[in-house]
Amino acid sequence: MERAQRQTVLVVDDAQDMHDIIEARLRPEDLALLHAYDARTALELAQRRRPDLILLDLDLPDQSGLAVCRQVVEDPELMSIPVIILTGTTAIEAKVEAFDAGAADYITKPFDPNELRARVRAAIRVKQQARERQRLAHLGKMAAVMAHELRNPLASAKGNAQLLEEMVTPGTPVAHHAGLVVRGLARLEALTDNLLEFVRSGRVRRVPCQPLLLAREAAERMGAGVPVDVVDEGAPPTFLLDPHAMERVLTNLLRNAAEAQGSAQPLQLTVGTQGDLLTMSVRDHGPGVPAGVELFAPFVTTKRSGTGLGLAVSRQMVTAHGGHLSLRNHPDGGALAELAIPPPG
Repeated sequence: MERAQRQTVLVVDDAQDMHDIIEARLRPEDLALLHAYDARTALELAQRRRPDLILLDLDLPDQSGLAVCRQVVEDPELMSIPVIILTGTTAIEAKVEAFDAGAADYITKPFDPNELRARVRAAIRVKQQARERQRLAHLGKMAAVMAHELRNPLASAKGNAQLLEEMVTPGTPVAHHAGLVVRGLARLEALTDNLLEFVRSGRVRRVPCQPLLLAREAAERMGAGVPVDVVDEGAPPTFLLDPHAMERVLTNLLRNAAEAQGSAQPLQLTVGTQGDLLTMSVRDHGPGVPAGVELFAPFVTTKRSGTGLGLAVSRQMVTAHGGHLSLRNHPDGGALAELAIPPPG
């Protein structure tokens, strides 16, 4: 498997011994370090290499570290890079000035190695989360365009299918199949409209639902070729959910599980509670979750064909309910997707 790209940290200090100390302290983090000894070189490296973090000393030979920090946070191309100030100054005024200049954090020399590593990890993690939110925002815009473009063709197809259904003799096989087409198109139209509304507003419409019924309907939609065992582990009689969003979530999870499993062995869809949380899980008997792959990231997929959007959209919809969706390996084999949703308010 291809090794993940290492995070890059730009160290800016005019003292070589400080570079050596920082390199030794950060060695356990497996980071790629860039080194600059003055402000001009630091800004050039930042523009050219776009590091994930800058460790910046305040006392530089050509201009102050605060000036460098301001230039970084005011540059549209660099402003997403967090800056941690490293300095021997302990005065509160200096810390306030650094934060006013846009610093993400402030560490006083001499620093504890564990504290340095922890603060570096935290700053990089925040940057990665911001990057993920940006990717999801781009996904939302794309989904809105796709949903908008699909609305008119879907409405036309549904209208023509309804006319066909009215023209055929009731009770015949043709009438049955025409009805299936109409209901399928109506469901797709509702899901498209709901997705468009969700992307635009970032909200879901929660109404009283029967979670166990939603699970059974999702299982039935998989068809006879994909058996699903629906297990009731204390499912609440009703729960406030957006039924269209949850239909999409459960369908995505079941389809992913069926494709990963690649066999006719039944999937397991469990509905229950944990405190006041509604819990649902989907288990397959496939190879499990691949290591080192962020499957919830948009456009990431391990399948030969697929958009890589299903899990990303599902997590976004669960998050809009105030819940969380995770994926892990089951102790007895296969993958286990788990979601938990709190009541509103």
